[in-house]
Amino acid sequence: MRIAWVRTDVPQKMLTARSEIWTGIVDPNDGAPRIVDARRLVGRSDFYGLAMLEPQDFRPPDEQELLFTAYAWRGGEAMGVDLESGAIRNYTRSPWYEEIEGVTPDGRYAFVEREFTRRLSPRGPIDLWLARLDGSGELVRMTWFSEYRGFGANNPVVSPDCRSVLFGLRETGGGHGNSRGLYVYDLETSSLTPSDLCAVSVDGTNRR
Repeated sequence: MRIAWVRTDVPQKMLTARSEIWTGIVDPNDGAPRIVDARRLVGRSDFYGLAMLEPQDFRPPDEQELLFTAYAWRGGEAMGVDLESGAIRNYTRSPWYEEIEGVTPDGRYAFVEREFTRRLSPRGPIDLWLARLDGSGELVRMTWFSEYRGFGANNPVVSPDCRSVLFGLRETGGGHGNSRGLYVYDLETSSLTPSDLCAVSVDGTNRR
């Protein structure tokens, strides 16, 4: 029942806006739900006031780390913060725009939207990459939609069995997160899929 959210003043105060990620527990409270144990995890001050933050998901399988995006930090980075120690990790460590999205069920990889730009806001030629969540900064390109003018790929979600990914066809120049259609990426048959991707399932059995 743990959730995460952002407290922010954007867009009213873009340059000086608060941008903080908080977490808490949803207490059913006999039909009158409330959030308890709310606390701040990370904020702009952890990035010298430069980053705007957005939570994505609690990293499986133990969910002791929150994955998030730090926009405008080194172009945009896929990050994680340990819920207990507060330690912050940078998983992409590149000068380009990366936004973390769907994470694999075993928590060892995450899909990111990547664009070769250093602008505060991406223009749209985005494609999907796999980031290894071991601190190496290793990224594997998975789609090439941006090679065709006017298009990109976005919003990937990994299936619970780690056999496929649902994602959107992005239209360059459209609104943030727009989709002109949905596609399914077959991870089992793709030659691009890393051999150790979900090699061990969440129940401990071998997948490959």
